[in-house]
Amino acid sequence: EEVKLANEPFSPSLRRVEKSDVFSEGDLGFEKAWLGVHAKVQPALFSSRLEEVSARESCCWICENWVEQEVCYIPGWSGPMSGAEVQEVFAYFSVDGYSRPSRLSRRLDRFWARDFAQGHEAEAEWLREPYLENGRVICFRGSRMLPPSYERIQVIFQVNQQLCCAKHLPVVALFSET
Repeated sequence: EEVKLANEPFSPSLRRVEKSDVFSEGDLGFEKAWLGVHAKVQPALFSSRLEEVSARESCCWICENWVEQEVCYIPGWSGPMSGAEVQEVFAYFSVDGYSRPSRLSRRLDRFWARDFAQGHEAEAEWLREPYLENGRVICFRGSRMLPPSYERIQVIFQVNQQLCCAKHLPVVALFSET
C-alpha cells in the first residue's frame, strides 16, 4: 500500500476537488495515509559521501547570511572606452582571490542625469560621460552572492582583454611595491 501511495505524485484531494463530497471521511483517510508516506524522512542515498557533505556543511550561503551584491561597469563613466568598443566585461572579487570571473550582461538602463553629476573635486583623465543608446545608458551589470564581512570586498573588472578599475568606484592599492 505504501508503494502505491509513494508513487502518487499529487495529494489525492486535488483530484477530487470538482466533486461535492471533497472532504468525505474516505478522502481524509486517504489524504492522511498519503501524507504519512510523503512526509517520511528519506534515507540518505549518499552515505558513501557523508564525510564530504559534512565537511562542506558550514559553507551554506543561505545559513551564513550571504548577500547578493550587484555590480556594474558603465562605458564612458567607469572607464574611457566607448559603448561600441566594450564587447564583454567580467568582474573579479577579492573574496575568492580575484580568481573566479563573473560575467556582466550588457543592458540599457534608464538615464538619470543626477546619477552622473560630477562634483567639482572630480579630476578625470578623460571627459567622463556615460554612453547612451536610444536615450538609455549602456551598462554591463551582474550580481554575485558574497559572504558577510567586516572588510570591504574589492572588485577588478576585465573589459574585453584588459584588467582595470572602475573610475566611478573608490580605488585602493592592492599590492605595495617594495
